[in-house]
Amino acid sequence: MNAAADFEAEVHKPLSLIHFSSPFADCSQSPCAQYAFPTKPMESIRGHGAIPFFSWSSQSTPSSLSEPDFQLSDIVSGRYDDYITRFAAEAAAWGQPFFL
Repeated sequence: MNAAADFEAEVHKPLSLIHFSSPFADCSQSPCAQYAFPTKPMESIRGHGAIPFFSWSSQSTPSSLSEPDFQLSDIVSGRYDDYITRFAAEAAAWGQPFFL
């Protein structure tokens, strides 16, 4: 939040939205570990007085041009339905507005 506060000081205006992002999974080790809903960053942004704007991408870290396990067809086929449902439940339990 230091960067946001520094920017606000420069422009003399508080931010209403703060953007951040995350991929679906960390695949730096095997098996890949799916990321949970980012409650702490969301809380930090809300505590700063802004609304979180979260970009959630169907890819992994480390990222590459080819994402064989995270194709749109995998999402459409339901391969990640359990993960997406769990993530959505965590977002609902958080209970605050945010942009996705």
